[in-house]
Amino acid sequence: MLLLGAMSAGAQTGPKPFLIYYGWPSLINNSGGTVVTAASQFAQYRYVVLGNGLEDATHGDHAKTTQIIQHPITANVTFFGYIDLGVTTQNLTIADIQNRVQLWKAMGIDGIFLDDYGYDYGVSRQRQNDVVQYIHNQGLPVVANAWNADHAFGSFPDPTYNPSGISTVLNAGDYYLSESFAVSSWNYDPNWVNKAAWLEGYRNARHFKILATTTTDLANRSNFDQNRMNYAWFCAAVYGYEGLAWGEYSYSASGSNNTVAPFRPRPGSGFGTRYVDPPGQAGTRVFRNTDSGQLWVNTASNLYGFTGCGTCQTLSAGNWHAPATWSCGRVPLPCDDVTVSHAVTLSTADGQAKTLQLNSQLIYAAAFKIRVGIP
Repeated sequence: MLLLGAMSAGAQTGPKPFLIYYGWPSLINNSGGTVVTAASQFAQYRYVVLGNGLEDATHGDHAKTTQIIQHPITANVTFFGYIDLGVTTQNLTIADIQNRVQLWKAMGIDGIFLDDYGYDYGVSRQRQNDVVQYIHNQGLPVVANAWNADHAFGSFPDPTYNPSGISTVLNAGDYYLSESFAVSSWNYDPNWVNKAAWLEGYRNARHFKILATTTTDLANRSNFDQNRMNYAWFCAAVYGYEGLAWGEYSYSASGSNNTVAPFRPRPGSGFGTRYVDPPGQAGTRVFRNTDSGQLWVNTASNLYGFTGCGTCQTLSAGNWHAPATWSCGRVPLPCDDVTVSHAVTLSTADGQAKTLQLNSQLIYAAAFKIRVGIP
């Protein structure tokens, strides 16, 4: 079967610059307390989480933080203010949390970052919903930081924290933080894709955005590795995450890392303007097609890359999904121009092409088909 037409597309093909910063904002990267200098540092990011306590007027950097948030240079930055939701951590009362929301809002904050969000921090679904609904009523979105996505989005009964199976009030305007994403405590994490695939079901149902951050460890607190950054970026790009951060040690809040958060280079542009299909996986290779090619990572070798569109012609009769069949040395992508001059069989999966010139026979097995003109 030959199908012509367009598949629905995603919004972006690369995560936006994101920063989690728990140091004094006016001192970031040797800004020396100069508001305009500090604001120019934050202006490099699309999303920024600011740390605990800055909302308090008695904090030594409260006034300058307010000026940074409201500065024209940071007009395109979405700032989130930190509040700890955990019961086993700060155990703030609902009234205290509401007061902190109001203090952040008075500073001009764009949203609230709720840390320690999950059941593993003693937080019930009722506590989550009471706080999230209050924040929504203030016209602000939430970033939920829960290690286990089920604790944030699942409605299954939990005998202690959600006995009635109450649904979350998190919605399409909110965000989820995937912490220690792809690189956890400096180490490559091959299991990131399992969480990403599981999280995808919740995102498809509720349409929230996902922010992600790597993390480092004490031994590498002053180190940065571009390959690790790029790998995490491509992992986030494959899954269409909204933002990616390089997690500085302690998020720039202690010791030699205090107030240190250099802008870490990201891969460039040219990876396409939209996605043309969902993420896919073949063994350790995880990939996604765009209107300009294919983003891919390998969870075993930690390699990553982008394969651009091209022209693929058959070299001999064979299977559509056998790279040896094609002059391009790979299976055709949805954005490729394809010429079939030998008998080709589809027996394992659908085929895709931007244009298709048939000079020979296509043999279809089972219900497989060719999609043409997808991008």
